[in-house]
Amino acid sequence: MEFVSSRPKPEKFGSAAVRRFCDRETIVLNEGITNYTVISDHIGINQPGRRFTSGGSSLGWNGGAAIGVKLAHPEKTVVCCTGDGSYMFSQPSTVHWMARRYQTPFLQVIYDNGGWKAPKSSTLAIHPEGYASRAEDLGVSFDPAPDYAGIAAAAGGAFALTIRRPQDLQAGLEAAFKAVREDRRCAVVDVLLDPL
Repeated sequence: MEFVSSRPKPEKFGSAAVRRFCDRETIVLNEGITNYTVISDHIGINQPGRRFTSGGSSLGWNGGAAIGVKLAHPEKTVVCCTGDGSYMFSQPSTVHWMARRYQTPFLQVIYDNGGWKAPKSSTLAIHPEGYASRAEDLGVSFDPAPDYAGIAAAAGGAFALTIRRPQDLQAGLEAAFKAVREDRRCAVVDVLLDPL
């Protein structure tokens, strides 16, 4: 399940690779949580109306928001960058069924670190010498992990791809953007990062 590390870090490499396929009209949604800043910095979109985030504290906004943005802007490419935890909270089977039903194709890129990194990081920041710092398992890992891309394919006919090696990312994103722009169907690219 491990994404082979490269320099720069896979999260930055992945975001920069997504940027290469974004045109002047692409709208990017960011619910990357622990990768929020990396996504924002390396996607590089700073024009009004082209980059959105939930602005709230709940998780799972990304899938429904992507459908809504695509309904509002059917002529534009919509890209949703999300963590694996946020992806699960988005009810992906429902999201991708709805996207097919309402013909709102979008690309979803999952930054998959194998668990809920934010709660783990927060706990260790507040209690660096506490129980959590000594525990082998805090109950925040997703092992075994679901087939995230497969969920979207089964529920909504999405193009589904899991990326395990950096050298496969460029071709994978090219195929995913083609599925969204030309084939008019959703695409989910699950990018495996270094685990928690």
